[in-house]
Amino acid sequence: MASSSSTKPDHVHVHTPRNPLHDFGKQLAAGGGASATAKTIMAPFERIRILLQNQNMISEKNYVKYKGPIDAICRIPKEQGVASYWRGNLANCVRIMPTYGIRFILFDHFQKLCGNGYQGSSSL
Repeated sequence: MASSSSTKPDHVHVHTPRNPLHDFGKQLAAGGGASATAKTIMAPFERIRILLQNQNMISEKNYVKYKGPIDAICRIPKEQGVASYWRGNLANCVRIMPTYGIRFILFDHFQKLCGNGYQGSSSL
C-alpha cells in the first residue's frame, strides 16, 4: 500500500462565476416585492383619499357624501365591505412592480458606479 502525501479533500469548492441574470432577477423581485408590499399596506389610505377627492363627481340622488376621513373609515366597511379598502390594489401592484424593481436595480448600479468611479478609457 503506497500512501500519497497529498490528499484531496472530500468536498472541493469550485468557484463558479456569478450569473448576472440571476442577480438581476433577484434584485427585480426584491424591488418589486418591496414596492407591492408598501402599496398594499397603504391601499386603505389611498382608497379613502380617492373617495373623498371624487365624491363631488357622483350625481346620484341618494348618495350621502363623506364628512371627512373618519366618517369614510367608519362607513366604507359598513356600506362596501372591508375588502373594498383594497379595491384596485392588484392592478396598482402589477403596474408598479416592474417600475420599482428596475429603479431598485438601477439605483444599486449607479450607486456602485459613483462609489467606485468610472474605470473606462480616459481618452475621448
